[in-house]
Amino acid sequence: MESTSHDRLFKKAVALLARRPYSCSNLRNKLAAFSNENDVEAVISRLKALKLLNDYDYAYNFALRRMGRQACSSARVKIMLADQHIAPEIIEEAVRQVCTETGGDESALERHLNTQCKS
Repeated sequence: MESTSHDRLFKKAVALLARRPYSCSNLRNKLAAFSNENDVEAVISRLKALKLLNDYDYAYNFALRRMGRQACSSARVKIMLADQHIAPEIIEEAVRQVCTETGGDESALERHLNTQCKS
């Protein structure tokens, strides 16, 4: 891979990650429009090594946001993460951790109803 094309693709990836979080699969698909598969894989590997791209962190934050603030069920969050090609073991661990920290589905729904149905 040519150094300048690698640098450009890496800068593009970092710029995308600066705007919003991506899973490895989502970022890979996004970068595919700009370069070939080998270049994209090299950039993904570099981002992982630098800890700028991590599917567990992505899944955890996604689940926390959806279950905590938007009152989605854990089952729905698991489906949404699977649709984004996150590994099943990562999904299970991230959702389990969020449920432990927030009190699970019932607690999230209760908080949501309390904030939406204040009279």
